[in-house]
Amino acid sequence: MRTEPPFKFPVLLVLVFSASLIGATVARGQATVSVHAGGSFATWGGDDVKELEDAGFDIGYRTGVAVRASVVSPLTDLLGLQIGAAYVQKGASGEVDEDDFYLEFTTDMDYLEFPLLLRFSPPLEGPLSPHLAAGPAFSFVLNCRVSNRFRASYIDPFTDETVMVDDDESEECEEDVFKTFDFGVMAGAGLAFTVSPS
Repeated sequence: MRTEPPFKFPVLLVLVFSASLIGATVARGQATVSVHAGGSFATWGGDDVKELEDAGFDIGYRTGVAVRASVVSPLTDLLGLQIGAAYVQKGASGEVDEDDFYLEFTTDMDYLEFPLLLRFSPPLEGPLSPHLAAGPAFSFVLNCRVSNRFRASYIDPFTDETVMVDDDESEECEEDVFKTFDFGVMAGAGLAFTVSPS
């Protein structure tokens, strides 16, 4: 079953708000536009994960990609508003490996993310310009898929032979198990440098 985000109006509202700010700042020639690409390392936390760990699961990370575009609109000499959009791959993995039992799962969740950050840029002499940014991020699930691999062995009571079971399956996430909206807080630091006088 495909997970469809029920928050279509907030997504539209964020896009319209972002586009209006981008248009206004570009028109005044004050915007700084940037594009970022890199890796994403995500996992889960909370009481549910603690229960899985108590049951013997080793919870790990899901590695993926993150592609972002953002616009910074100056508010004062020190502060600016950084808005943007991103495609981020998140999720988690886990496994339990006992003597005669092995179970491995991977949950792949792809998000459309909208950060709204306040950016602090102290003015410095020279070509380097450091900055700090922090604020909320609103994430909406684009798709979600769970993959499982189950392997076990047991003794057949009739033949006394060891029987191996090895099964792989993959399916869409259940809507009532996984949330389609995620709210978080982002923080980061960066260093810009001038490449030409213009």
